[in-house]
Amino acid sequence: MDTNGQAARFLADCQRCGAPTEGWVAQVVRDGRLRWEVDLQCSACGLASCDWGWEPAAAWVRDELLARHGPRRLELVDPEARGGHVLKAFRDGLGFSLGEAQRAARTLRRSGYEATYAEARLVADLLGRAGIDSTLGPADTLPPNRTAVPFVTGDQ
Repeated sequence: MDTNGQAARFLADCQRCGAPTEGWVAQVVRDGRLRWEVDLQCSACGLASCDWGWEPAAAWVRDELLARHGPRRLELVDPEARGGHVLKAFRDGLGFSLGEAQRAARTLRRSGYEATYAEARLVADLLGRAGIDSTLGPADTLPPNRTAVPFVTGDQ
């Protein structure tokens, strides 16, 4: 099983007692699919929560990951790569509508597509399976003095 992605710690008020609570958000590529995870436990009242899903991550989950690690930039080696396969990578990998996939493909060809590490990694993998070479690196907007380092979970 191939699993890789990123995690970030967050602080929030407990939904039950209101005490400050620490939690973790993660976004991983597992078995060729994008998955998000949110885990938290309140030390004051004991409330514990472990949520996850295969659908696109909530905006706040992505925001936590991007704030901690910064975006990654996916770029095509050949910007003229076959359009249908590029659209399919965004639709299959990120669940984009046709219009969203078209906009993402235009951005990818022009300046590179910025996303979380897991999102960019999955699209890069799908492009590679279609014979389309791409590169993945930190975006220019990576926060100063930070390095986006993916973590690995599961069986490797």
